[in-house]
Amino acid sequence: AAAKNQFQQWYPEYGFIFDRILHNNCSSQYELYTNGTENRTEWEQSSRWLGAGSTSALIVPLVNCVLENAPEYVKSGMAGASVILGLTPSILAGLGSDLAERSVLSVIGRRPFLALFLSVGSPAVSPLPLFEHRKFIEILDERRGRMEPKFFTSEKLYVESMILIAECLVVFGAIANNALLARDLAIRAVASFAPQLTYLPLLWISLAAAPHIFAVIALSCLIAVQPATHEMSFGRRLKAWLKAWFVPWMKPEAATLITDNESATYLSLSSFVSILTCMHFIFGTLLFSSILFVSVRDSLPIVGRFLASVFVCRLVLMYELARLR
Repeated sequence: AAAKNQFQQWYPEYGFIFDRILHNNCSSQYELYTNGTENRTEWEQSSRWLGAGSTSALIVPLVNCVLENAPEYVKSGMAGASVILGLTPSILAGLGSDLAERSVLSVIGRRPFLALFLSVGSPAVSPLPLFEHRKFIEILDERRGRMEPKFFTSEKLYVESMILIAECLVVFGAIANNALLARDLAIRAVASFAPQLTYLPLLWISLAAAPHIFAVIALSCLIAVQPATHEMSFGRRLKAWLKAWFVPWMKPEAATLITDNESATYLSLSSFVSILTCMHFIFGTLLFSSILFVSVRDSLPIVGRFLASVFVCRLVLMYELARLR
């Protein structure tokens, strides 16, 4: 069923126009949407010919009525906004982090939860080529002239813990920003291909974790990190285990990196990750390009806030990877 909290709030530039149309020209459709029901016979006689499915029979006539009464200038503005929003997943994927980097942070860097949060804070990733797999270990290779993180690094456990907490707070802020954007899109706008589903923006953000999880599993089939806890007392083993999670793994006595040859399981999982990433990318492009009731001027802050989340998540990830090198 359609959510009843739509059409009560609008994005500011054209919102007063849509609100006037809603109450002056489309009051009967709005009343049916908020209070009515429609059986299959009524749907076949009316809503079906507007392009509505059986689950969107109440909302499509209302959307169609608002669009019919909207000025052509407003419609052209919405068309421009759909182009900008449709390009948003591509822009975010180009500026954000890839799955290989976040997988390295999760498995080798011993930051599984931070990496998972980063995947939601920066939800768009570029599709990966099938049967071509980047060597994860190359991410940690030294590069001549590379800047090293000389500040805010320490081998003391409490300092590392404070840095990790600060990073998590920053990433949580990015996730909250994305969630608020998804909420605004759900309430103030409509996705034309499924107008009755208000959870689609939040679903797109949440599903970004799926390719990341399978990429981590794939990397775990190739690389393992073994803490150096042999011939130690229980207290020293516990301390070494904690250091392996809070201090970069290349620190002395922290852990040992064990690599294995590529297996059929690894190649299969990597290919599955490529397919998942492509599906998520297509879903995001379809969703954002079909958004209605948003102007060009209103779309720019949406893109800007998504970019802000991507930027802070990228900053955290690059800092963590730099400490692993």
